[in-house]
Amino acid sequence: MKKILFLDFDGVLNNTNFLREESKTNPDAFRCLDPENCKNLKWILFKIPDLQIVISSTWRILYTMFELKKKLSEHGIQPCRIVDRTPRLTLSGTIRGLEIQRWLDDNIKDECQFIILDDDSDMGDLFKYLLNIDRYVGLNNGYAQRVVEWFEGCRGHWRKPLICQ
Repeated sequence: MKKILFLDFDGVLNNTNFLREESKTNPDAFRCLDPENCKNLKWILFKIPDLQIVISSTWRILYTMFELKKKLSEHGIQPCRIVDRTPRLTLSGTIRGLEIQRWLDDNIKDECQFIILDDDSDMGDLFKYLLNIDRYVGLNNGYAQRVVEWFEGCRGHWRKPLICQ
């Protein structure tokens, strides 16, 4: 069964405390990722070798997949683990959960196991799959451990609804 991690960047791979310090010396701090948060993502990927990343961050709109993979690879994340990004729905006020749902509908044939890492909670019906990250600390050791436990405990199981005709 596929294992998917839907990944936000702001608040997860960088965080308010890191950006506050980084911006004192770096005018492009908003483009930076916190090495500690990335180290924890790398640890998750080590612990769950078949886990694939789908980028759900707004960074997917600002950067190409090549640029996103390059940015993550600078922090030791293997580019081959980043398989896609969620679509951008143009509906006014679209919640991120709808974009993730669209990706699931378009890409998963029957079932998968997934988790959403995000500092926002706009997930709609997918809220139960959300690990809501504290944007002040980002993906710390505790959150990383919870992700591993999530997959080891077979949580986050999703099955495509059957359509009767």
